[in-house]
Amino acid sequence: SIEKENGVVHKPNPSSGGPLPVGIPKEVIPAMRKAFSNLCTSPSGVLFENALLQVGVKHEYVGAQGRISIFFGNLGKGPLKNFKAQIDDCDHLRVQKQGTDGLLDEEGCTVAVKTQAKLLVLVEVMAP
Repeated sequence: SIEKENGVVHKPNPSSGGPLPVGIPKEVIPAMRKAFSNLCTSPSGVLFENALLQVGVKHEYVGAQGRISIFFGNLGKGPLKNFKAQIDDCDHLRVQKQGTDGLLDEEGCTVAVKTQAKLLVLVEVMAP
């Protein structure tokens, strides 16, 4: 079952039975909206940052094609284990994804302290 605690959605972790955070805490959304607005007019920037994680984005577009690089930096004092990214497919975009080994897999990857997991997303608009 899905639980909610301090604005963060949790679902059961199949391997440990404990809660697994999913989603974005409500109190972070206003800052992310501002960061997203800044990224709409700048080719790179920080989308999110807290004591554990920094998410940076670089993007460029030519015609109907885009190249988006997403960097997940571990700012914490320990490794981020079972770290994974999920990008859902949609009908109007052709999407190719490649990233740090394990990042796109069900089990995730480990991001060591002061290192990054990287995700490259190539997109092409298929319909207006």
